[in-house]
Amino acid sequence: MRLFDTPRLIIGAFITVLIWFRFTDRNRKDSDCGSDRWRPVFDPTFLVTVVPIIFAAALILNGTERFRIVSNALAETMLTTAVYFAILLPLLPLLRRAFSARACAMLWLLPNVLYFVIYDSLGRSKPFAVLPVRAKLDWLLWVWLAGAVVVMAWKVAEHIRFRRKLLRDAREPDEETLAIFRSVREEMETEATLKDPLPLLISPNTDTPLSVGLTRKSLRVVLPERRYTPDELRLIFRHELIHIVRQDAGTKLFMACCTALMWWNPLMWLAMRRCADDLELGCDEFVLLDEPETECGRYANLLLKTAGDERGFTTCLSATAEALRYRLENVLHPKNKLLGGMMLGIVALALVVFSGSLAIAYAPQRLDEAAGIGTDAGEWYYNPGNDLTSTPYPDGAALWEALRSREVYQLSGNYRPDADSWLHGHMDEQWVDIACAGRYVYVEVYRFDAEKERSRQVLQRCFAFAEEPDRNALLLAAAL
Repeated sequence: MRLFDTPRLIIGAFITVLIWFRFTDRNRKDSDCGSDRWRPVFDPTFLVTVVPIIFAAALILNGTERFRIVSNALAETMLTTAVYFAILLPLLPLLRRAFSARACAMLWLLPNVLYFVIYDSLGRSKPFAVLPVRAKLDWLLWVWLAGAVVVMAWKVAEHIRFRRKLLRDAREPDEETLAIFRSVREEMETEATLKDPLPLLISPNTDTPLSVGLTRKSLRVVLPERRYTPDELRLIFRHELIHIVRQDAGTKLFMACCTALMWWNPLMWLAMRRCADDLELGCDEFVLLDEPETECGRYANLLLKTAGDERGFTTCLSATAEALRYRLENVLHPKNKLLGGMMLGIVALALVVFSGSLAIAYAPQRLDEAAGIGTDAGEWYYNPGNDLTSTPYPDGAALWEALRSREVYQLSGNYRPDADSWLHGHMDEQWVDIACAGRYVYVEVYRFDAEKERSRQVLQRCFAFAEEPDRNALLLAAAL
């Protein structure tokens, strides 16, 4: 078995270099990127947006089998993301001490790179570890799906309710406040980044400055009905504009989707909270970049007197009581830390290379039942070296009897066993290709489509034998 798959290594290496250089270029102190220095390395809602499109296209254009392949890819992505966050959470205190808050905030977005390996053509040869479940997961699948829909609907409804309450009775501020807001936007060069007019409002229904909205047209910066000095307003506007340019609301949407998909995992709920804290820490770091100590003290006082009121996909200046002490320590006593571009690239490489290493094996069945293959022995051919020549296999009936009676598990990911030899069978008006590699067997089934006058793939799946078979017992000694 190959330890690493070449396509994943190539894509992982490309992503590593891209993230490393892009993050470093935008976050170094002498960066001349303007407002682009605050923009994320990639869109935080990328995976959330792309996956439903892939699902819909697979179901409409390619039918149920392609939909199942994409579902397996999503299951693989979910498992990888869950394991990644479970490793990240205990390491986070150490990473915060060593690397910049901007890099730590970026760590929560890295599962988006798994989009590049979501296709079955980049499937691993086999998982490193398998978790067997001796049950059919049909009813569990419906429970999981219902839970995901309920959690996501709750999150969206919470955001809509809070937004409506927030903007109810909201009014425009005075000219002096608007002038300061425009001045800060010009200083930060956000006019080109945020082309649409960005409304500034004052609301009686909030106690803290915040920004709300997931799209450019819905974005609003909202202040509470409280008097701030011009210097405090500049810090507030700088803080919220950085949140907007970095698309931190989109990051919260991404984490909410991950939590909805894995609502049964308590670590995901904790990860969502820790991500929100890191977004605020990273924003604090950007606001005070190269600022004097007096400005740091003013910012700390502003944090202390600002009450928390964060709900939905909003970003606000306030801090939770749990994170306030750490934020104040970072503001008042900043430490020299590594920027973290190389660290982000290495973590992204590990995510790409090791995604799919863990699989769930479920629904044990006989091979012929699991693959939907007929019981007719048919005609079998041996294809050595996966070349274009095939040799008739003399005892096809005994071969198929030995194969079809083996118990196999279905796997939650897409895999292609690293086998150089294939067996081809023709039975019950269908063609079957089988490759065996240790404990795993890869099956492709084709049927003739009379309307289109060509063969059509109806199954493409990798199974795990309940027990690794003896090749002699499977009558494959002579062929394989």
